[in-house]
Amino acid sequence: MELNKIYRRQYIDLNNVYDTVKADFTELFSGFAGVSTEEAQNQFKIYFDGTQQSRYIKIVPSNSTGAVITMHCNDGSSEQRDWINLCGNVNGSYFSYSFAKTNYGVVFSVLSTTNDSTYSIPDCYIQNFFSTFEDEYGNTVNGFIHTGAANDDMGNTYITYCTDLHDTLENVEISKCFLGAAANHTLLCNAFSYTKPLVAPRLYKKLQTEGSVFGKIRVGGKTLIAGSHFAVECTEE
Repeated sequence: MELNKIYRRQYIDLNNVYDTVKADFTELFSGFAGVSTEEAQNQFKIYFDGTQQSRYIKIVPSNSTGAVITMHCNDGSSEQRDWINLCGNVNGSYFSYSFAKTNYGVVFSVLSTTNDSTYSIPDCYIQNFFSTFEDEYGNTVNGFIHTGAANDDMGNTYITYCTDLHDTLENVEISKCFLGAAANHTLLCNAFSYTKPLVAPRLYKKLQTEGSVFGKIRVGGKTLIAGSHFAVECTEE
């Protein structure tokens, strides 16, 4: 897989969704420390917390939607506390999604169904972000962020955090975390947890945009892959 490139999957038949997503995500998450995969009992898991294996992304085949993708923290059963759904609209017969990998992390869109054979999911639907965080002692942990809304960097939505240090999902209302609608440029700050002493050195929160600032962008001398609310830094050749 080429780094720093946004890959787009279009018009995937529901019967092929599970196998296609599994293959893409296996390659997407390969090479990162503390990440492993497992397939058992007709479900595929991507663990991102090392040997603990209690924080993971799960892909399960579905007859009605092709696949269901969820993110879990410590195997609890309460939605929004222990797990969240990472899929989008499921009202069509074909799946579309997009993803990208850099040296510093992974981004991927929600998975949405459509009946339009030409539909390519917009970069504003990149709502899932994986990267490393550092604690107050300089230790590195893996972390995952999901944003609850697309194409809405200034809106009233929730952001969900899950890292090696979280016992339950951390949900933050994000409506106040921007500079105001009149700003005419994009600013970045390092992503951070509100409940744990964690800061991401290469994953950034977009504080404000001047419009549709999504996809591969340049801000402050950095090249990034930007989705809804967040952006992962790239390393350019």
